[in-house]
Amino acid sequence: MEQPSHGIRKARSSQRLVIALRFYGRIKSKAGLGADDWLILPALVTVIGIGVALIISPAQELVKKIEFVFHTLITPAYGFIKLSVIYLYRRIFVKGTSSRFDRFTKFSVAIVILWTIAFFFYPNLHLWGLRAV
Repeated sequence: MEQPSHGIRKARSSQRLVIALRFYGRIKSKAGLGADDWLILPALVTVIGIGVALIISPAQELVKKIEFVFHTLITPAYGFIKLSVIYLYRRIFVKGTSSRFDRFTKFSVAIVILWTIAFFFYPNLHLWGLRAV
């Protein structure tokens, strides 16, 4: 198996470093960990899984399996990243529960969750013998 290039290893380690520093900064400043911090962890795991699937030098018979893994992980990764950003904005800008921005971000969270669920299952409908409309 071919080893990942130096640039890919740096990118993987920098992702982990940035998230570790994010947690360290929140704990050190006593700001507390919020939903935005916790949602970035599953995003990191899925992005690492995608990276592993892309780094593996696939033999012809493994291409479909790796493609399946990639498509299975990319949608949850996008969903977790979007939710993390929305909750970061909520942490910064929402001061009361009656503001328009509060209602807008709650609506956005619902849309992102529905989007993630729909697009997680949509590409795999054929595996269950269902047809997409």
